[in-house]
Amino acid sequence: MEVETQIFESIDDVPEGPWDTAVAAAEAPIFYSRNYLSAFEKSALHGAKSYFYVLASSDEAGGRYAALPLVFPAESDPLDTIEGSFPDIDLTAPCLIAPGWHCYDGLIPATSSDRPLLRGVIDGVRELARQQSVSWWALANVDEGSEQRSTLEELGMRGRFADERYVLDLTPFSSFDDYVTSLSRRIRQDTRRYRRRAEEAGVEVFWKKPAEADLDSVLEVVHLTAGRYGVQSFYRPGPFQEFVRLLGESALIVELRLDERLIGAGVCMLDSSRFHQWTFGVDYDAGERFSPYGIVFEQTFRAALASGAKILEGGRRNGLYKSRRNLGCHRLLTYVHSFD
Repeated sequence: MEVETQIFESIDDVPEGPWDTAVAAAEAPIFYSRNYLSAFEKSALHGAKSYFYVLASSDEAGGRYAALPLVFPAESDPLDTIEGSFPDIDLTAPCLIAPGWHCYDGLIPATSSDRPLLRGVIDGVRELARQQSVSWWALANVDEGSEQRSTLEELGMRGRFADERYVLDLTPFSSFDDYVTSLSRRIRQDTRRYRRRAEEAGVEVFWKKPAEADLDSVLEVVHLTAGRYGVQSFYRPGPFQEFVRLLGESALIVELRLDERLIGAGVCMLDSSRFHQWTFGVDYDAGERFSPYGIVFEQTFRAALASGAKILEGGRRNGLYKSRRNLGCHRLLTYVHSFD
């Protein structure tokens, strides 16, 4: 198979047909969509020096494609997920990250699993690395069960455990109460009790589009929760709000208010099959008799069912809470290749 590889510096320059075809064929998550990449390019969440898009194409069988977005980050490991996993890698050296640390489901979207296509993408990354004088590159957060792992390893990349993501199949549930009955007795009771107490306290729930939401206040509560996991700096004031606004129809924000004060929020994203509980934030001192976090979780779960999504993506961290609510844990590996 003869493969042509192209490199672009803006998603606006990438041919729509080949890129979108590869993303759709792989059922890749929102992090590979043109809308998301455009928003990230205009307002990078964790800082970036530049952006690149590798597209491998073959005319065989009417056209086969593989695609990969990369970022030249200002900080190589903002979530501290690979420090210690690759002792021979200088984390302070220039690098390329695909598709970016924001994505918790890394892969190379392709119309087929043909090795020449994936090799074409990786050869493109190597050429890009030479041009940019970087020391190493990484494909972040590859699912441990990914079929691409063997090919990545055959092509010289090394995978190490990096993080965990939490996922739930929504198709068995027709309502939130239907889901609640599947939980353990204790969690079932807590869920119903906290909902009742929140209603008694007068908590109000508002769903808003990015342009309507109070994103400054949302960021404040997001920082409260992110600070518990040492990743507060991942959500930078200014870029965070602008990024969420740029997502437009791809994002929804839930706000919990008590006496008009924001006590909890969730920024959610939707793609063709998934509802992403992308980031939550709560004021932990606001609910003395109920859990604001639990109410945000419930409201976003209800919205996921209403959206028709097949999969609830619960994101990373806070694993004990999510596993107790029957979200399955997926181990994530980051694959790295260093250049001499």
